[in-house]
Amino acid sequence: MRRFTLKEAPDAPVQPRLVLAFYDGGVILQKSTPGGTTTAYPVDPAHVQQAFSRAPVCSPILPANVLCWARVRGGDAFVWWRPPATEDLLVEVDGVIHEWTVPLPGLVVVGADQHLGLAAVKGNTRPQPASPVFSAPFPNTGTVSGGGYRSRGDVCLGSARLPRSIGPDGFEAVWTTYVGSTFNSHMAEGKSASHPEDVRALLLDLHEQGGAVFPEEELVAGAGIRLEEFTASWLRSD
Repeated sequence: MRRFTLKEAPDAPVQPRLVLAFYDGGVILQKSTPGGTTTAYPVDPAHVQQAFSRAPVCSPILPANVLCWARVRGGDAFVWWRPPATEDLLVEVDGVIHEWTVPLPGLVVVGADQHLGLAAVKGNTRPQPASPVFSAPFPNTGTVSGGGYRSRGDVCLGSARLPRSIGPDGFEAVWTTYVGSTFNSHMAEGKSASHPEDVRALLLDLHEQGGAVFPEEELVAGAGIRLEEFTASWLRSD
């Protein structure tokens, strides 16, 4: 499996080490050294196209809530971070749909090729490559345990469809598609420490308590998986 690197957010503005300059007659690669000198080389445009058609962009110069951007099977894939916040959820119990307002933990959301994946993270700051990930506390969403379908946070979208074209600023449209769906008993197990059989019981508790902070001790660990590994499982192009 190809590995990808998520960059940690820097304390100072990022300065480019390499610059590609495109001219009518060709492409020049400009390389800067720590001493401040710059060297330049001509490069084959075909090589540039080949390199960037497969390389994910996991960089601190992306918008603050975008952790990674890649081309996967001919389409754009994005990894977003959603800080902890409260949300209104539609939850079906015994055939009745309820609207519950619940606090949610920080979430990592992946949108790739009409597929959606979620994992939870602790804290209220942008997660780092080594941050552990947890199963997101939602029904209709797979656990995070490092395997195939239903074990990397895959979402069962049902009849819902993601926007056909997603850009770096497309998180709200993707999130609305997900959170606007009705959650039911499907894949409700294994998402809560206190309610391992059905995470909806936890969501009801949180709604009734009316708190603003998700209890992170409820998160179920994703078999020691880190954010970098979770992201790689989605962004590999093979």
